[in-house]
Amino acid sequence: MDVELVSQNLTVTDGRFFSKSYFGYGGSISGDVKPGWFGWAKDDFTWQATAGNGIGRYLNDQANGGLATNYLLAPTTQAQANSILFHPISEFGMQFGYQHWWLPNLRSNVNYGFAYYDVASNLIGPSRSMTVNKHLQTVHVNVIWSPFAFIDIGVEYIWGQREVLANIYGSQQALVGKFRVKF
Repeated sequence: MDVELVSQNLTVTDGRFFSKSYFGYGGSISGDVKPGWFGWAKDDFTWQATAGNGIGRYLNDQANGGLATNYLLAPTTQAQANSILFHPISEFGMQFGYQHWWLPNLRSNVNYGFAYYDVASNLIGPSRSMTVNKHLQTVHVNVIWSPFAFIDIGVEYIWGQREVLANIYGSQQALVGKFRVKF
């Protein structure tokens, strides 16, 4: 089991009219359990939960957003710069996974992940509310065969769904192939 704490300084500057700093902070707890049931000694359960304010990339997703803002264009006057707002994003995410070894060189993984972002839609505006995530969840299922210790051949099914701040849902499914030679 791991417990982690993180903090980061979030600084935004245009080099001319404004320079603002915010403090991002959060924590994570994760674990790994090898149940050893039915003689499957290599099987493995993993889990992780992360929460924070302004943690961005530490949530383990692709968005990397730590600050919400109405900043769209570089200000040309101090008055325009004074109207630009920033707010740290409160975020929460979790992941659960299971790895099963069918044979010494054949394994499968099943993983689920969920992330939530508390972004004020009135801060970022209606057009960006249609692209900024509110919820994001994914499921990954794969089979990986290693005919030799340095080669992995696999196929993975991925399902994902997101809801943006404007309450619009979208889903995606993908089938991914993999061939990897490890050096």
